[in-house]
Amino acid sequence: MNLRPTAPSTGGRASLRRPVPVLLVLFGVPLALAAAAVAVVLAWAPELPDPLAIHWSGDGPDGFSSLGGFIALIAATLAGIALLLGAIGVAAIRAGQSMRALRALAALQLATAGFLAVGMTASVAIQRGLADAGDADGA
Repeated sequence: MNLRPTAPSTGGRASLRRPVPVLLVLFGVPLALAAAAVAVVLAWAPELPDPLAIHWSGDGPDGFSSLGGFIALIAATLAGIALLLGAIGVAAIRAGQSMRALRALAALQLATAGFLAVGMTASVAIQRGLADAGDADGA
């Protein structure tokens, strides 16, 4: 099976005639990052305060959530980004956009999903071992 994007004779435009690896990046990578972030947070669950701090202001934590709520937030945010930018990618392919445009969209997807997954996981990491999430220094 050839996983390379096709380049029809219409000036290098993308096509859905064959699987396009960029779609794997648009959909698969953010979903994999979401799964990894959720797995890490679940592994840390015994060391985390209840509730977790999920938002900080200049004075420290000012928003809190249960562990389950935060996991749902991670999953919903990263899955939503994957679906949104993935749908834009499919629409771009159907509209005949260039592979350069699709690669740029894939790069945006990787950067956004990576930033969110790392940031959300880091905001939990700083709370490991705390009895009260209000004592968290900041994210």
